[in-house]
Amino acid sequence: MIKGSIRLKLILSYAAIALLITVALSLFTRWNLTGDVRNLLREQAILNFEDTIIDYYEDNETLEGFGAEYQRKQDRKNKRDKDDDDGPPPPQNGEPPPNNAILGLADADGRVILPLKPKFEQGDRLNNPYPKEFQLIEFNGETIGYMLVSQDRFRRTPAESDYINRANIAFGAGSVIAVGLAVLLGFFMSRPIVNPLMSLTKASQAMAAGKLDQQVSIETDDEIGQLAQAFNQMSSDLDASNQQRKQMTADIAHDLRSPLAVIAGYIESMRDEVLAPTPARFDTIYSEIEHLQHLISDLRTLSRADAGELPLNLQHINPQELIDRTISTFQLQAEQKNIEIEAVTNLEVPPIKGDEERLAQVLGNLINNAIRHTPENGAIRLNGAKADNGVRLSIEDTGEGIPADALPHVFDRFYRVDEARQQNSGESGLGLAIAKSLIEAHGGTIEVFSRVGFGTRFDIFLPTLA
Repeated sequence: MIKGSIRLKLILSYAAIALLITVALSLFTRWNLTGDVRNLLREQAILNFEDTIIDYYEDNETLEGFGAEYQRKQDRKNKRDKDDDDGPPPPQNGEPPPNNAILGLADADGRVILPLKPKFEQGDRLNNPYPKEFQLIEFNGETIGYMLVSQDRFRRTPAESDYINRANIAFGAGSVIAVGLAVLLGFFMSRPIVNPLMSLTKASQAMAAGKLDQQVSIETDDEIGQLAQAFNQMSSDLDASNQQRKQMTADIAHDLRSPLAVIAGYIESMRDEVLAPTPARFDTIYSEIEHLQHLISDLRTLSRADAGELPLNLQHINPQELIDRTISTFQLQAEQKNIEIEAVTNLEVPPIKGDEERLAQVLGNLINNAIRHTPENGAIRLNGAKADNGVRLSIEDTGEGIPADALPHVFDRFYRVDEARQQNSGESGLGLAIAKSLIEAHGGTIEVFSRVGFGTRFDIFLPTLA
């Protein structure tokens, strides 16, 4: 595992890539350059040798004596080179021969007049057909001789070697410059990656210390920006959940304290004989105990739903029968407030698979809320209709409605639109939260739509039988 910061790793990666590319280019260019120099030297030597032969023939109209004349010129050239800078270095083991040792000459009759040792000696006769080492030389359409060319490669002269060495130095300097530029480029290019990650790290450390409400700036739309956006959403959700947990703890303490205070007050007063133990007072105590039991039962239902441990007795259910059952349960309560409650019959509603008692509990919570918030002479309607891959159950009332700012929170635990009225009614504030948990346990969804002064509608979607 490579240790170090991401910035250092990026810089080293850029430098390594630049170094590999420049080294590869240098080796490839050097290989091609060396081959090109060799080919150029070979071609240039052959052309110069051919020009020398033709010039000698023009001056003498024969090649007799060419070998001796050419050798004298080569000796004088080698002497000048030696006087100037000690001449070319002697051939080493495995090195090719110098330029003047790879060319020879035979006259038009095939007699060697300039040897190409060790294969062709002075005075040798060429075989016919001639081997591939021979190159025909013509003058005014007449064959005047045959050039003998060795298949050995040319050995570079000191000047040529110096040229190759300078090219190698240039390649090395280019590699150093390329790596340096890559390091600078890596430093600056790593900033858009490293800086947001550093901000995310600091924000994560703050969250680990308990400060959940952390937000980082989003400056790009790439993967880093998406990560920052997801982090901000996670931080907001965690902070909201933490606030909700604190509020729920306070609400639970309040809802437990109120009935316990009533029970404790009555019992203490009767113990001290301040109040007489009458049936009416025992009924009040029992009512508060029932409220505590209902609250505890609701909390247990929610905790089991959160843990995915809520037991469901799944069976085939006719939605219309479920609606009719719910209406019959609350018919009397609605009539007492002079509220009309009815079902809109739809014979095409397909059956669903669910826990009938749990779904009846959901509809009961919703109708109970509707009756409580619907004035006299109002109406409540239940409707079941076929939907895509499921069934939609609707509970709609003509009640007071829910303010727009409260709609996003109606399914929150212990949330009360009208705090005083809810507490006086003895409700726990968990009914809608339980309804949402039960519907989601069935693989469905629940939504609420409302307008103040016009009423509220809850839509429940449940999947049909597979």
